[in-house]
Amino acid sequence: MKQLKRIIRDSPINFRIKRFSPEIFSIWKRNINRMDLTETNDKILEDVIDSIVSALSTIKKNKDIKSQSTSISYAFVCGHIQGRLDGIWHNRYIIQKSSTFKELLLLKSMMLGVIDDQAKLLEIQSIYDSLLEENFLDDNPINSENVVYLNKFHANSTQNPDDFKNKLKSFLEETLLLKYDQIIKKNPEIFCPDIQPFFSLEEIIHLIKQL
Repeated sequence: MKQLKRIIRDSPINFRIKRFSPEIFSIWKRNINRMDLTETNDKILEDVIDSIVSALSTIKKNKDIKSQSTSISYAFVCGHIQGRLDGIWHNRYIIQKSSTFKELLLLKSMMLGVIDDQAKLLEIQSIYDSLLEENFLDDNPINSENVVYLNKFHANSTQNPDDFKNKLKSFLEETLLLKYDQIIKKNPEIFCPDIQPFFSLEEIIHLIKQL
């Protein structure tokens, strides 16, 4: 990693990276209609350099890519940088700010804070068993489309705490997977601009030859 960063730093492309990184980020913001997002130039520069390092690292490990024609190698590096930047920025500025991600963290917090605490588990089991005995839906009708069905989470007052713990853990894990699935499906498009207009074939090939 340090060696690859040194190659970039000592290359003629280093100046262009510093110059164009903010512009690439600005175009990405415009493409997702979020010009309100702000970030330091240093952070964006770090993202671009890390993405270039990732592309070079992939080529270094894969001799088949390195042996391709210069145009193919150039297209691979630019495509890799574009996809990685889009992923980094989408995760940081979109997903991590979303309500779905916050719900995911809430579920994860419940797992970490409750699942191995016997006293809390017994308290939750007691509450759950009490609700089972009441006509809960009479006063709390289900009218939301976002219902998580507890088809695999059946409890009763006679089950042992370990059985309840396992079923609660299984339920929370399945719900976490549903949240992950919702997040993954939210980004089918690439909004980062094409990288080729910013870095020339000669500049990228120069980096590849240093590997």
